[in-house]
Amino acid sequence: MDRQGVELLTDIVLSIHPKYAEAIIDGRKTIEIRKTTPSHLKIHDKIYLYATAPVKTVIGYCEYYRETGVAGAPLTWHLKESCLTEQEFTAYSKYGSVRVWELCNPVKYRFPKPLSSFGIKTPPQSFVYVEKCAFCDGIRPSSKMSDKTMTGVKMRVCDACCREISYKKEAPT
Repeated sequence: MDRQGVELLTDIVLSIHPKYAEAIIDGRKTIEIRKTTPSHLKIHDKIYLYATAPVKTVIGYCEYYRETGVAGAPLTWHLKESCLTEQEFTAYSKYGSVRVWELCNPVKYRFPKPLSSFGIKTPPQSFVYVEKCAFCDGIRPSSKMSDKTMTGVKMRVCDACCREISYKKEAPT
C-alpha cells in the first residue's frame, strides 16, 4: 500500500530471450535469474513475457511466487530449473550476487500480443511496471495511469480513459 492507502499494482512486462520465454511457458523453466527484483513485486503478480528479437511479441505470462538471493556458486536445482548451464550462470553472476525468482502458473497466449497492446512503444531494457485500467481493462504502463474518483470510489485508469471520463463529465446533457 502507498501512503494514501491505495494498493500498489506491480505486474511487469519482462524482456527475455525467446528460448527462455518458451521454456517458462512450457513449464520447463520455473526459475528466472536476474540481477535485481522489482521493488514492489509480490506473490501472484503477473509477469508478461516479452520475447525479444527475432520474436518481438508478448507470448504469455506467468506468476511471480517468491525470490531469494544467491551468492557464489548456484545450487544444482537453480541450474536445472533456470535452464542455464553452470558456465552461463557464472558468466551472468560474475559481477555480484543475483536474485532467483521462482515462477508459477504459466499461460501461453493463443495469439501473441505486440508491445503496443500494452501501451509500450519500445521494448523495456529489463522490465516495466504495468497496471490494468479499472475502466477499460486494458493493460498499460504505470506511468500512463492516473487516479480517478468516480461515485466516491478511487481507482486507477489509463490516461485515455481518464480524458474520456473527464470529457463526459463536462459535456452538457
